[in-house]
Amino acid sequence: MLQLFNGEERSRREFAGVNNDHREAYKDAITAYGWFYPVVEFISMLALAAILTWGRACASGPAASRSVWWSRFLQYGLRFFPPDFRT
Repeated sequence: MLQLFNGEERSRREFAGVNNDHREAYKDAITAYGWFYPVVEFISMLALAAILTWGRACASGPAASRSVWWSRFLQYGLRFFPPDFRT
């Protein structure tokens, strides 16, 4: 049908424009992901370190009690963040 009305070149230009827009959007997404993911990882590790530090400061008493507090804060701290959102 395109050959009949001599629209091949126009369709090719339209497709090239759409394809270029998609390629540029994909590059922007990769750049944003490259900045966003490391920042989120860093902040989540800082938050986990703060939770563990606070838990250590709250732990008082015998060593068994401190280890229970430590493990609880570690478990609860890791639940604040999703396990893996890269897949």
